[in-house]
Amino acid sequence: MRSPLMPVVLLAWLLMLGASAMAQEAATAPEAAAAAAPAAAPAQATPVVEVDRREPVKRLGDIIEPVLIEGATAQRSFEWWSQVTRIPLVIDWEAMRTAGVDPDTRIDINLHHIPAGTVLALLIKRISTEETPVMYEVTPWYIEVLTKAQADKRVVMRTYDIRSLMMEIPNFRPDANFDLNEALSNTNETGSGSNRKLFGDNQATVTVVRKTDKERGEEIAATIRETIEPDIWEELKPGAPGSIRYFQGRLIVRAPLYVHRQIGLPDVSPSQRGGATSTDAATAPGQGDEGRSDQGRIPASAAKVDKPGSGNPVAAKRGESTPVAGVHD
Repeated sequence: MRSPLMPVVLLAWLLMLGASAMAQEAATAPEAAAAAAPAAAPAQATPVVEVDRREPVKRLGDIIEPVLIEGATAQRSFEWWSQVTRIPLVIDWEAMRTAGVDPDTRIDINLHHIPAGTVLALLIKRISTEETPVMYEVTPWYIEVLTKAQADKRVVMRTYDIRSLMMEIPNFRPDANFDLNEALSNTNETGSGSNRKLFGDNQATVTVVRKTDKERGEEIAATIRETIEPDIWEELKPGAPGSIRYFQGRLIVRAPLYVHRQIGLPDVSPSQRGGATSTDAATAPGQGDEGRSDQGRIPASAAKVDKPGSGNPVAAKRGESTPVAGVHD
């Protein structure tokens, strides 16, 4: 006779087997998943971006090849120039617009093998007007584009040593009676010369009135005032920001940077570190002589600005991992 408890015991035993199998499957699931999953890629180090540590004035000689700007606005063109050269540009476009410079001026340039400094000067020439000339000033950290009126408000004092320019060369008389053959033949057998004078006796004594150092220094200062930006000097135009003073063989000049650049004399001011200024493509820093060796080259993929509305204002921007070829410190 079958016991009525047998089915219950059998059911309990089956339930226990099922629970044990489920527990074992749950324990082995993470291991199986880990074995089936592909191996994780090793962590990659952050790529090192090559940084050009040269000052902007030295990078203006890098070559852009080619330069293709097609109907882009002036503001966008300057942004493109800063991107491809990696030289920071400082431009107050609101102040430019107030002064009469239109940031939306359309620019078209198609050139090859052009230094970055010349391209910048060409862009500036496109937005300059006769009433509002535009220039740029180079600092050790960035380049600032500004109007001449803005530059006139930023005067810098520098000292120039002009003692070498103040030397007076003696002016010998052109009619001196000098006979070299006769002078060489007037020697006796012992090799000693005669008592005859090398120059003839018909020379009259000439009295030369020499100018003082102060007079010579003032003459040099007056020449600078008359030939370099005459409207900038207070001596010629009362109220103007510039001035020149002579003192003990030196000129003390207070003027904007672009005026100092035109003076072109070595600066002897202590701890003075100024910048270059340019208003003309022909004299732009970075534009070297024919045949000079290029300091660097910006790839062609970087040197294009598309027309507005193309959906891609810069056709191909220079990648972070693509340094200018040939650049060195």
